Amino acid sequence: LVLGMGQDTVRTVADAYVRAFLDTPANLYVAFAPGPLLDTLRGTAMELASAGLLRGQTAQSVRAGFAEWTELAAEIETVTFYASQEDNALRLVLDLSLEGEETPVTE
Repeated sequence: LVLGMGQDTVRTVADAYVRAFLDTPANLYVAFAPGPLLDTLRGTAMELASAGLLRGQTAQSVRAGFAEWTELAAEIETVTFYASQEDNALRLVLDLSLEGEETPVTE
């Protein structure tokens, strides 16, 4: 999966966190870097708006709409989500790795 500016975010995240997180038992692992993901979504939305395919939106309005999200995403290095089934219950874990932090924050 290639997202934004040619970065292979899946490989980057996997290389950085595979050892730490594979010890967490789960049936589903999802990890991504929100910055490149938002860059890709913003670019796509701007292209669609420029072509008139987003009702009521222009490239400028899309750019403005993504500005706050991009600023927030800059503070988050990676988001990792785990889901597992344990004793007839669904367990969901969300880890946020913030820029400059050594240990992920679990929500």
